Amino acid sequence: MNTQNERTQESTATSTNKAPGAFECLVLVPLLAGAERMALEAARGGGIGILDAASLPVDRSTEATVWAQLRRQARWLADRLHSGERVGVRCNAPQLCAWGELLGSESFGAEPVLVLDHVPRVNTATPAGWSLLVEARSVEEAERAEALVVDGILACGNEAGGTVGQDATFILTQKLLTTVDVPVYARGGIGQYSAAACRAGGCRGVVLDDAVLLTSESPLPSAWKQQLRMLMGHETAVFSCLQSPTASGGPAVSVRVLDRPVLMAVARLKKMVRESCASWNSAVDKHVGWGPPEECAWPVGQAMASAKTLAERWGTVRA
Repeated sequence: MNTQNERTQESTATSTNKAPGAFECLVLVPLLAGAERMALEAARGGGIGILDAASLPVDRSTEATVWAQLRRQARWLADRLHSGERVGVRCNAPQLCAWGELLGSESFGAEPVLVLDHVPRVNTATPAGWSLLVEARSVEEAERAEALVVDGILACGNEAGGTVGQDATFILTQKLLTTVDVPVYARGGIGQYSAAACRAGGCRGVVLDDAVLLTSESPLPSAWKQQLRMLMGHETAVFSCLQSPTASGGPAVSVRVLDRPVLMAVARLKKMVRESCASWNSAVDKHVGWGPPEECAWPVGQAMASAKTLAERWGTVRA
């Protein structure tokens, strides 16, 4: 595992918004059966395929099963990755604590990328050889992430699916580009044209998530894809707890999910908005993520509006 001093030296040498570097495209792939194929195609197309364990509902009882699936997919990828092709993993802090040593012992190819879905409360050891990117939803979070010594920050705008903040992606990225001294990546509402705008604006890269969920390699079951195919983006909604934060429960998270009658978990979340922040946050962990629609609230963002067009035009994520 890298020590903080080692990471400080590496970051000082290589991580600055002004430093030269190729524009990077991270492709988030929900960690479902078949996710490894989409991650590989993203890497073959010049992007970085990210196996997204953080997009699953939090269930401590299934952590071993999730890790076993991730390990199988990593080994499948290791046998097929060519020189220069890159993949990685997105996880939450508890998953990293549980899997850190295991991630370091598995082969994820050259220069794997680790994405943390939130800024950890304390400095988190990173597996040796991995680049560390951390999602931030405000300037304050980005400053805390930078203090932990990271290789880049994902500016997660309000248009993204899952946990969000107040600022839209372009507003947040511009704030971070003038605040932090590490590379900034844009996530939330990113499609073909907005990616070009992010590059012109100074971002080191972008994150594609909703926009590629309807490609041929997407691991989503065909029935789920059919439900998503006709979305225009306005069918998503942001929900948060209405109660004041408490010292024990902490601040309530805000989440953007698909708000459709078929997703019964969304109805349960709506009933929870008047509960305590601790109860609300626990409900978000339990219900928000990719899974059966009768159990899960899908973390769909506004870029879903472009998914059908992109799938019809390009067909595959590699294109």
